[in-house]
Formats: sequence, structure tokens, C-alpha cells
Amino acid sequence: MLNKPAVVVVIGSGGREHALIWKLSQSEHVGKIFALPGNFGIASLPKTQCIDEDDACVEYFCVKNKVDLVVVSPEASLADGVVDTLTALGIRCLGPTKAAAQIESSKAYGKLFMKRFGIPTAEFEIFADSEKAKLHIKRSAKREIDNRFCEYNAWVVKASGLTASGSGVYVSTSDDQACNAVDDLINRKVHGAAGKEIVVEKLLVGKELSVRRLNFDYLIQLFVNNIFQFLALCFTDGYCVKMMPLVQNYKRLLDNNCGPNTGGMGACCPYLDISVQHIRFIEECILQKVVNILREEGNMYKGILYVDVMITEFGIRVLEFNCTFGDLEAQVLLPLLETDLLEVLFCCADQTLSQCSICWKTGRFSCGILLAGSGYPVLSNVHTGYPVEGLDQRRKDVLVFHSGTKADSSGLPVTSDGRVLCLVGIGNTFRLARNKAYDAAQCVNFKGIQYRSDIGNGFLLPNYGILSDPESETSFLDSECSVELSFADDLVKSLVHVCQPIVRPGSGVLDYSQLGEYGAAFDLRLSGYRDPILISGTDGVGTKLLIAAKAKQYDTIGVDLVAVCVNDILTRNAEPLFFLDCIAQTDLREEVLLALLQGIAKGCLEAGCSLIGGKTACMPGLYARGEFELAGFAVGAVERSQIALPAKERMENGDVIIGIASNGFHSNGYSLIKSVLDSQNIELNDPCPWNPQQTVAINLLLPTKIYVNTLLELLRSGRVKGAAHITGGGLVDNIPRILPSNLIAKIDMSTWPIPDEFLWLASAGSISASEMVNVFNCGIGMVLIVGRKDVPYVEAHLQSRSERFFKIGTIEKPTDHNKVEIENLEVAFQQENRLVPTLLNANHMNRKRVAVLISGSGSNMLSLIHSSKKTASVYEIVLVISNVETASGLLKAEEEDIETSIVSHEDKSREDFEEQIQNLLTSKQVEFVCLAGFNRTFSDWLVNNWLGKMINIHPSLLPMFRGPRPHKCALQAGVRISGCTVYFVEAGNDLGGIILQDSVAVYPDDSEQSLRDRVKAVENVLYPKALDHVVRGDVVRHDDGKAHWTKLPITDQK
Repeated sequence: MLNKPAVVVVIGSGGREHALIWKLSQSEHVGKIFALPGNFGIASLPKTQCIDEDDACVEYFCVKNKVDLVVVSPEASLADGVVDTLTALGIRCLGPTKAAAQIESSKAYGKLFMKRFGIPTAEFEIFADSEKAKLHIKRSAKREIDNRFCEYNAWVVKASGLTASGSGVYVSTSDDQACNAVDDLINRKVHGAAGKEIVVEKLLVGKELSVRRLNFDYLIQLFVNNIFQFLALCFTDGYCVKMMPLVQNYKRLLDNNCGPNTGGMGACCPYLDISVQHIRFIEECILQKVVNILREEGNMYKGILYVDVMITEFGIRVLEFNCTFGDLEAQVLLPLLETDLLEVLFCCADQTLSQCSICWKTGRFSCGILLAGSGYPVLSNVHTGYPVEGLDQRRKDVLVFHSGTKADSSGLPVTSDGRVLCLVGIGNTFRLARNKAYDAAQCVNFKGIQYRSDIGNGFLLPNYGILSDPESETSFLDSECSVELSFADDLVKSLVHVCQPIVRPGSGVLDYSQLGEYGAAFDLRLSGYRDPILISGTDGVGTKLLIAAKAKQYDTIGVDLVAVCVNDILTRNAEPLFFLDCIAQTDLREEVLLALLQGIAKGCLEAGCSLIGGKTACMPGLYARGEFELAGFAVGAVERSQIALPAKERMENGDVIIGIASNGFHSNGYSLIKSVLDSQNIELNDPCPWNPQQTVAINLLLPTKIYVNTLLELLRSGRVKGAAHITGGGLVDNIPRILPSNLIAKIDMSTWPIPDEFLWLASAGSISASEMVNVFNCGIGMVLIVGRKDVPYVEAHLQSRSERFFKIGTIEKPTDHNKVEIENLEVAFQQENRLVPTLLNANHMNRKRVAVLISGSGSNMLSLIHSSKKTASVYEIVLVISNVETASGLLKAEEEDIETSIVSHEDKSREDFEEQIQNLLTSKQVEFVCLAGFNRTFSDWLVNNWLGKMINIHPSLLPMFRGPRPHKCALQAGVRISGCTVYFVEAGNDLGGIILQDSVAVYPDDSEQSLRDRVKAVENVLYPKALDHVVRGDVVRHDDGKAHWTKLPITDQK
């Protein structure tokens, strides 16, 4: 950075430039910003002056005004080589060179670039001849043109050159539409020279999140195609790339993704529905790769690079490149940027980006709504000069970025372009951010105003932080006993569309007029069965619900519910026909219900059964607010003539037991799993010990595997004598359910690799091997009993379905009373050394060093020591210091093998006493300090040495009862609750930012001692938890002295 206030020029006049200058003006290192030419909104920003484009030659202006940095923002300016010109004059400039910018300015060049260097993209061809292009679109896979074949829907037609507001991209749904787009571009020249060359490419049909509630197309794409589209942006200095949060841009003009393409009608950030592996691929194999290739070809790329990405069933595909911030992307991203933007841009320009730490606001969401004029996006149809009213009536925390406004003769804003302005809401939840933006949109008005009403609807899912909305003043429930009717109405309508693709014959035609009647009908005569036996099963998900609720991830639990029911009836050779659910709850938010029902529908789709009915019951008094329970009911059928399973009479000595792999823990044993995690101090959003690339929550909430598609045909082949679904009770309790009384199962645990999650659980929880197989599936989700001669057939069938399976044992005559004999049990669970080094080993290597200062018994000290010895702890207690030689806590620390030291405050000055403590802490490389009953107050000098690193605990709910006898004060005051507080130690008054608090009840018959004991028990739990958050950096001391949460843990979110 410079040693003087920087002078910055930003070239451009749109909403993107407004957002850039708005963010730059907040930097204390910026002295002056010139906008060339700027707009109405930019002119009102501090430190900013708009310069009429006609009055200023850019090169001359920059030299004359000793400009320190020029940000070239418009695509056209980059394509014209403005960066090359300024750089040649020695002016620090941000943006790619003209040659590098070709990846956007020429879509043909960009597509060929991707093809040449193996960057995955949609299949395409390039044309300048309209007839050849249309023939390419219409030809079948058998027709050959120019020795090329087209084996896809070539329905996306793009002008190769730059066009206004994305209008040069035509996404068609038929050959005729695509051919008309070709005529528009080449023959009718609606985009002039930009369309003289065109790209015709494959239509990648994917999930768009911009849909209304449970739109039919959205759900089918969500459950069947599993396709996603989003924008990935990065800062780069030509060597290093640093990604920004992902963004979703809603390109189509109208709701439900209808109408022509635009430059974007709305955007949401951050986009979270993506795996870590996909993010890493985008960063390393696309963004970094592009920058490296351009640099190696002599085209240094400095600035902003972003790609339009789609995830298809075939993997990631890049749709196109962009060489600068997108209009809406800048407006939803920059408000979330924590780091000084000027610092980032200087690092990009000076090629020192690797040294720059870029931070983004955590737990914050943004939603931008574009307000456009009538006629947009066809610029020739747009009329301007209309007054923009109501901006001053919006909420002041909603940002306004001007794209197409100017001042009239009175100095008031009027429209000057089709894209008028963007309203951006920011909130702790996406719902709050979206509501703010739309509330503001209702305040603003100008003639011909148009905007989409469905921006962000797809973000209204649990992954997007909308389940907790403390700032919202509205409630999902109209009353305690009724679900909000309009939502229930929409929900039922939507579920009809969800289930329509899998309505089986016999289910009837589900239309909205029939819903709400008593009972759900199923006609067996139409189901294809002649003389069926019905098999039914009912089950729930159990304690796994608690994990989902704490993690606020509800979209897979519904799959679990279907799986546990249909897998059970499958073992009886029954094909699932229909499914019903019951959700009992109180005050469950609509998004939670939405996600639960989506999961149930997805499970039914996978199992091939109809979701024909259900019940969502509001039960206040029985369930606390936000609590719920799930129950599922599956009904299937098997022909009477089919072999009934289990065929116990056919089982004999020597039959083979084949185990089919599970998908993790499935739905059993979660109470025990939860207790082990708690004992190890592991949070749900921590890296998973057995799979550190993902969180604990993601791994625990993997849905139960549904075996219907794999096994139904096999079971009905007559080659299987019995099937057991391994649920609660594990192998030991479930296999005997299908065995005759005169036979047992002998299982050899060495025949399959016990998955890492079970090995870790057994080790971390000190769970015996025998208990593991009595509780968990241990990697086997379904067991088949097969005659020896039929084993090859069964194995071939399972291999054809890509199932992992193992021959795990045999059926034998009993030798004792046990129905299941297990061999090599202990050996199987001695494979802990097979686990790759994970989070646990990393924690031991990187633990932060903590000292505890005491003056007495050290009760809280002991709780900190015990917590530090847990496997997943991120800190270790390396030193205990006492100013009292006889403090009993010293002996307790020594018994725990912790080094102790006595630093008496007697017979020495305060300065000498504190200097001795400071030197001791420094010599032991202490990083954090905990005061635990330490009876001395430090001077400002020592406290300032440890600001944000020294914490204390007080036995009251501060700021109440700060004195030495808080329990007595609480009783005298007659309060009904008391508690304890962990806080940062602050110079001057000790009490700084509050980190955590917890409460206890105060009873009428309490004494000072009884209240003290109860508070002390809470302190012993709260203090280690608070220290853990501080060490992890989840909570930090802010400059204003308050505690600032950077990452609120799942278990603390309210």
C-alpha cells in the first residue's frame, strides 16, 4: 500500500461501478475517487467526483491527477485495450489486457480456448453462415454436415461479440426457436457486428433455483437431474487466484425463468449448495488453470475473473468466461467483503495477492433485486426520463446501487437506461435479506417499473440459513393451533406435482380438487397385481432427528423415513406401492416442512412408490416450539404365487450369507453417536474426524440407503432365501429374525473392511466390539441368505447394479444358544491404524497453548484441563500459575501432569509482580490466558498485552451483581434466574465483551451455598466451551471492546 491517501479512477457508469466505488470509499487509505463518467448514485458517495466522459481523455486525466490506481470495469473498455494503453504509460491499472480479455469479448475464442486446454464445457460449433447454423440445429444424429455430427439439442445460440445486458444469448426450447435466434443475430443483425459470428451449443438443462415454491420442473430437476448453476468469481494477480463466495444470478426477465435473457434480474449470495470437492475443482482446474495458461502465453491477467458454471450429471461444465465483476454480482458480493477492497485491488495490480488475506463476513446473506424499465431488455423499446420515486421511504439498511439514472433539472433521479437500479438486502439469514430487498422494492416506483417476484425462492432451503430469523417480526403460524393456510394450500398443490412423475397405476390421478378428502385411495386392480398379498411397514427416524435439527439440515431426513419403511417390506419380497407420512410438530417453520417433504418425495421417487397422502399435525403442548417427530407408513404387494420371504423352510446348513454395503450409520445408534461426539467436544460443523474434507453434520446426515431398485428383481428370481434389513440391534439382532429355529448364522468380521466411521466411533467412545455389532450395521445395510449354487447368479446381479457386497458368513447348525456366532470380532475392530491421519492428529500438532491463573481450589481450572485432554480439543493447558502458595488447585494441576508455578504478589511492587507473570507466560509460549478464581486485578499494561487473548468467568449474569458475593446479591434482589458469564478481560474495568452466558433457576428456599453449587456446575461446562470458541476464532474481541462472532456454532444458534 501507499504511504499517502490513494487517488483512484474507476471507469464505468453502471451499478457494478457504483458498488465498487461505494466499497472503495469506505477505505481509510482512499483519498479521492474519480468516476469516469459515473452516475447519479455514484455522485453522492463520499470522496468521489464524477467526470464527464466527453471532458476527459482517460490517459491525460490519469497523468495530470497523479492517479495511483485505475480500475477498468466495463467489458467494452477491456476489449478496446484501455489496460494496455494505461500500462504502457506506467499507470498502475487493474484489468486484463486486450488479448487476455478475448475469453469474454469473443465467445468463439472463449469456447475454442476451453476446448484447446481441456476445460469442460458444453458441446458447440461456430458459424458465420446462417444456413449452415440452422442445418446444424435441425439435423439428426444420423445426418452429417461438414463431417460433423450433432447428437444433442443445439438450442443455445450466442452472439460471439459483446452485447448489452446479456441479450445476445438465446436459450431456446425447440429447433424453430433456435433457428429464429440465428436469423436475429446473423440476418436481422439485431446486435450488429457482435452477431456476425455465432456460437451454437448444447442446451444443458439444469436446476434453476429461481422458481416459485415447489415448482414442478424445479423438483423434477432437483430429484432426477441433480443439476446446479452458479457463478464463481475470483481475484487474481496473474499468478495467484483467490475465490469469492459463489453467487446465483437470475438471468431471465420473468418469474419462473421465463422470457428473454438479460444481464440479470436478481442475485443471491453466498450460494452454498455445492461440495468442497467441486469448489476445489473450480478453483484449481478452471480458474487457476486459465490464469496460468494466459500467463504462459504472454497474456498477463490481473483483476477479476469469473466463470458461469453448471454442475450436470456428467460433472462440471463452464458456460462462459467474464473478465470483470458482473453487474449484480458486484452488488451482492462487495457488501459481504470484510477486507479493505483497495488493499485487495492493489495486491492484484502489484502481483502480491498471495500475501493478502481476504476475509468475508460469515453468517451474512445478500439478495439483490433489479428494477428495470418497461421494454427492457430490448433497448430500442426502453423509454427513459421517468422520475424515480420512493427511494427515501425504504429501510435505510437496504443498499441502493444505481445503474441507469441521471439527475433532472431539479437534481432528482430519473431513469436513463433499461436497467435502472438494484436494491440489496443484507441479513443474518437469507430470508431476512430477501424480505428487506422486496420491502424496499415496494417503496420505489417509476413509470413502467418491472422486477421479478421470485428472486431467491430456491434459496429458501435449510442450507441457506433461513431457519433462524431473529430479526423477522412475522410468524409462520397464524395461531398456536393452525398452520398458515396460504402456505398449506401452496404446499399441497406443489406436492401433487412432486409426486406426479411416480404416480403408479392404482394411485389415481392426483388433482388438486380431490385433495383434502378423507383417506387416500389405491386401486389394487390397476396396480398390475392379480392376487396380491399386502405387506405394510411403519417406522421413524429416531434420534437422527436431533442431529438434523441442530445442524439445521432437513433435506435428507425424509429420505431416511422412506428408506427405513420400504427396506423393511422389501425383505418380504414386496414391491413398495404407496407411502404416507405423519409430521407432528409445533411452530415448525415453513421452510423446514418444505425440506422434510422434499426429502420424503425424493425417497419415494427412488423407491418407486407413490406418495399418496400424509398428515402434518400441529400439536402445541405435546411438542415444544420447533420440535417435531416423523413417522412413515409404506405398503407394498407380492403375488400370492411368488416365493414368500423369508423362506425359512428352504434354508439349510451351508447356505451363504451375503452382506450388501451400507451408506454410513443409516438411522440407528444416534444417541450413542451423539454422546461420543459430546465427550470429544466435537461440534457438528467441525471437520469430520474420519472424513476431514466434510463436516460432521454432512457425514452423520447421509441418508439411509434404499435397496429397492437393486434387490427387488433379485428377490423375485427365487435365488434368495431370505433378506434382513440391518437396523437397530445391528447384525446380532436382525439376522435371527429371518432364520428358522434349527439354524444359526456364523459371521466372519474379517471378510469386509469396517468403514472408518465405525472404527473411529469405537475408538473415540471406548465402545467394545461386541456392543458395536449389537447397535450398528458396521458397514452392512442388508443381508441375503443364498444357496451355494445360486451365489454366482446373485453376485453377477449385484455387480451389474454396481453394489458393494461381501460373502460374510454361512448358515450352520447351532452349537450353543446363540443365534449369531461372530468370528474375528476383536480383530476387525483393531484396524484403527488403517485410518488415515485426520483432524485428531492435526489437532494434537496445532493445539493452542493456554495458561490458567488461579488463587484457590481451581474447580474451573480442572474442567479446562479435562476438556483439553479430549481427543478433538484445539487447546492444551501448558501452565498453571497461582499467586497463593497454598492454593489447593496447584496440587490438582500437578496430579494432571500440568506444570505449575507460584508467583506471589507479596513483598514486591505491582509492576514487578506483573512483569514476572508476563515473562513466565512468554517463556512458555502461551497464546491464551484464562483467569479461574484469580484474586488479583491486573494493570492496563498487562491486560493490553493480552487483549482478546485473556478471558475470565464470573458467577452471575453480567452486568448484574458484579461484586464479590454475587449469589448473596441475587438472593437479596429476589431474581428468579442467575448464572455465569465468560468474557474478555478489558483494561480499566476488567469486564469486556461477553462471550457466553448460561443461566440457572433461583429457588425460593435457596441458600447462598446451594445457589453457588448449582452455578459452579454450569461454570464447569461453560468455561471450556467458551475457551474452545475463542481459540478457534469463532468469537473475537472487536475494536469497540465487544465480542464479535465470526462463526456461530450449530449448537448455539437460536
